[in-house]
Amino acid sequence: MEHDDQRGDAREAFAVLLDQATTHTEADCWICPATASVAPIGYENTGDSWLTSLWSLAGWPAISIPVYDGPGGLPRGLQCIARAGGDEQLLEWAGALATTLERKRAG
Repeated sequence: MEHDDQRGDAREAFAVLLDQATTHTEADCWICPATASVAPIGYENTGDSWLTSLWSLAGWPAISIPVYDGPGGLPRGLQCIARAGGDEQLLEWAGALATTLERKRAG
């Protein structure tokens, strides 16, 4: 039970630091890669998701948008992240970003 309490305290401390960094940088949302490489071919593996784990740890909503600029047209994942409770705003930002990226791709 004590170990679970410590884990919860660490999670809360991380979320507070992340919130402070977001406020300090005046960021509306964070945008970063969702994975370190393009999506794997096939359905046997979804790729490495370690870049998404910190946002999950903090309890912050994240959404991944495919960006088709990898070798052979394979997508890379671009993730947008909002503060806890910012789900609706995140969907708006991600939708606008996805539309912009698709227009650029269509050229």
